[in-house]
Amino acid sequence: MIVAAALVCAATAAAAAEQTVTARAQVLDGHTLKLDGHAIRLWGIAVPAPNKPEGMRATVGLFRLIDGRIVSCHLNDERDHQAFWGKCEAAGMDVGALMVDGGFARDCTAQSNARYRIQEQRARDRGSDLTATFALPSGCDRRPGGGRKNPAG
Repeated sequence: MIVAAALVCAATAAAAAEQTVTARAQVLDGHTLKLDGHAIRLWGIAVPAPNKPEGMRATVGLFRLIDGRIVSCHLNDERDHQAFWGKCEAAGMDVGALMVDGGFARDCTAQSNARYRIQEQRARDRGSDLTATFALPSGCDRRPGGGRKNPAG
């Protein structure tokens, strides 16, 4: 009986830790959204600081992609400062992939396990070479053993 209660509590905690939030999106900066009162940082990408020209461009790019649209973000229990990490989709499209493909962000390989490397190469081929002006933060350097858990599974 006690074991069964513990298993139910553990399953409930896991379900609470991994959730999906779907709501109309508000863009806070080039890699952070607000959905239903939750600040959500886009999983798997690195974006220049918002006070830099490339960061302002990323904020405008994200705004044009999704601001005011219905977005679904798969969250896990990981947080970055005040925001949850989330893999977000708008109209069935991966928002992180769209940001990298548009040249607004880079693939954070340590987190994404190089999930967006093709989009980064495509952006480079089209002349949006963010790699020339924005070095990946140290937390995005690829580490042996893969990246952080993808919130969408």
